[in-house]
Amino acid sequence: PGYVDTGMLDAAAQEVAGKTGRDPGDIREGLAAANPGGRLVQPDEVAAAVSYLASAQASAVSGVVLPVAGGEV
Repeated sequence: PGYVDTGMLDAAAQEVAGKTGRDPGDIREGLAAANPGGRLVQPDEVAAAVSYLASAQASAVSGVVLPVAGGEV
């Protein structure tokens, strides 16, 4: 997936902030702004895609890439 709004992203923003002196909130905002959707992907959006792919409804789906990235390429 693209940048997902989780504790892992928070930790990464803190690490970058420690190395660059930037504010972690600004780093998160920059990642969201760089996404065509203008926001971070939410964990429930990733879970919904996984749930679909694991369901009987997706039984004929194979060999595809399903980006859950808010339009990020």
